[in-house]
Amino acid sequence: MPSDPARPGRNQRGSGQPCHDLFSYAYRLSRQGRSSQRGQCYSHARRMIRNMMRLTLENRSSRKRLYRPDALRRVLARIAGGEKHEAGGLVNVVFCDDAEMAALNRTYRGARGPTDVLAFAYKPVPGCPVTKRTLGDIAISLETIERRCAGDLKSMRFEVRLLFCHGVLHLLGYRHDSAGQCRSMAEKQALYLGVTPEKAWLFKH
Repeated sequence: MPSDPARPGRNQRGSGQPCHDLFSYAYRLSRQGRSSQRGQCYSHARRMIRNMMRLTLENRSSRKRLYRPDALRRVLARIAGGEKHEAGGLVNVVFCDDAEMAALNRTYRGARGPTDVLAFAYKPVPGCPVTKRTLGDIAISLETIERRCAGDLKSMRFEVRLLFCHGVLHLLGYRHDSAGQCRSMAEKQALYLGVTPEKAWLFKH
């Protein structure tokens, strides 16, 4: 059975143990005298934890409760598993209002007015060893989301997840400059959000 991208903590060696249980599982093996399997289990758990993408969230918006941190972490875990991303890394997300987003849009894109999401991928410095590198930053305007969704909380929370997923895919190198790229990105977003491609596309992007 193929691994489920929604369950990135699965032990791919077939024990079926979630990664956060692997250390206790290894301890039980050691009590049974199975030291070789115990060592493999510890090693696998450490490798999975080391390779996980990590997420930081900062809300500088006046809007609150429009997103659930655990829901965003689940989306990130699905992306990490589905994209076979094994390098680990940190994703920083800033939630802001339209004024700050408009300033970012003007500074980095030369565009006027706010947008819904911006993604800034970090580029490693040549010659410098990189271990836990930062993948990049994502800015999301909660004010734009609130206006677009007419204040409906369920719709706003989905829109936050969609924009977050869109931003992470940009950090991983996805683009939508052509019809084929748009279709591919919509399919990826649908997969990681569990919705249809039609619902998972951002028509203004």
